[in-house]
Amino acid sequence: EAGVASCVYALLLSGLYYRNLNWTNLKEAFVRSTLATAMIMMIIAAASVMSFIITREQAAVELLGWLSTMTEQVWLQLLMINIFLLIVGCLIEGIPAMLILIPVMLPVVTKLGVDPIHFGWIMIFNLLIGIITPPMGVGLFILSSITGLTVENVFKGCIPFILPLLACLLLITYVPAVSLFLPNLLLPVK
Repeated sequence: EAGVASCVYALLLSGLYYRNLNWTNLKEAFVRSTLATAMIMMIIAAASVMSFIITREQAAVELLGWLSTMTEQVWLQLLMINIFLLIVGCLIEGIPAMLILIPVMLPVVTKLGVDPIHFGWIMIFNLLIGIITPPMGVGLFILSSITGLTVENVFKGCIPFILPLLACLLLITYVPAVSLFLPNLLLPVK
């Protein structure tokens, strides 16, 4: 609904205020948006197939077994999961990464005693940090195309934010009340 409202607003603004809306520009915008949507849907389709295969092959059981052989301490296992998710976030865009990893990792973190909502916060925050981190930081490329700066210059501007984001990630990971305060307020645990 918000996307439709934004499109209508952009069309009205472009046509009535800026007066640069014509059939050629409109056709070009439709073609570009169709190609972008098709590319995103292809990525999501491939990620869905990959997620199915990983789930069918019992990767969660293997991952849980590997984590438990590495260490018995939950905080260290969560740290390893964070490092893994940060690496994935640097290489794969958020939605495909979630489609691939949530079915695999949710049983693992549930066995560790992590609330699913808490894990959702952990995963999203890791992938958020990955968006602004090379080599495949999608946010860097988007900002580069919008601002006209090189990807290197955009990354230099993002560097001061990475350490505070990592500190927030550790806070979210190891203090569950940070991410569960509002859900527990709305739906009290019995």
